[in-house]
Amino acid sequence: MKRKRKLILILILLIIVLLGVVIYFIYSRDVDSKDKVLEKQEEVLTEEEIDEDKAKLDEINNLNLENEHVVGWIKINDSKIDYPILYSGDDYYIYYNYKKEFTNDGSIYIDKHNSLNDINLIIHGHNMSNGNMFHDLINYKDKSYYDDHKIIDFYTLTEHKKYEIISVFLSKVYDKDDDVFKYYKFYGDLTIEKYNDYISNIKDLSLYDFDVTIEYPTKLITLSTCEYSNENGRLVVVAKEI
Repeated sequence: MKRKRKLILILILLIIVLLGVVIYFIYSRDVDSKDKVLEKQEEVLTEEEIDEDKAKLDEINNLNLENEHVVGWIKINDSKIDYPILYSGDDYYIYYNYKKEFTNDGSIYIDKHNSLNDINLIIHGHNMSNGNMFHDLINYKDKSYYDDHKIIDFYTLTEHKKYEIISVFLSKVYDKDDDVFKYYKFYGDLTIEKYNDYISNIKDLSLYDFDVTIEYPTKLITLSTCEYSNENGRLVVVAKEI
């Protein structure tokens, strides 16, 4: 009787072990299957992103064939900022679009003192009451807006770059003799000393703190638009390449 009971107990234990093994293999296969699906989705997303980038680069290059001053594109998700970037070495595009048609909106354009390879590109755009051009930059006065819009997509004729915002501050266009920090003077072949001076000043002026590090010669874009709480006022958004 004891022997029979012992055999039944062993049989039960074997059944439990067997069930455990079966459950383990079913679970492992399910997890592996889900992982493969996720990997496939990631591959698809990557392919979609590549296709989107190619389409945008093709668009920019086609515009460049129409107007050689089209040198890129700037976009901030969930905003109206989604425009070609112009560069002509003067202020022509302050009131002209990329088709060279007069418009109060003007264009998004690179400062005439810049060259396209500068460490810091200063980019101008009007703050239009209709919401066009760089109007949405004003929203960065509110940190909660920054929290949802930290990244700027920046396209050249050949590549898609991403920039992370590192400072938002208020400034103005000063008189020539004013001995103050003038953000719009930091262009050209910046030395490490001048670069660090720029970073120090934009951090001190920033409307709120940014938990990011910046080291020379990380490239920067400085977006500038009118801000009407001060005479000749400007709102400035600075971002670093990532």
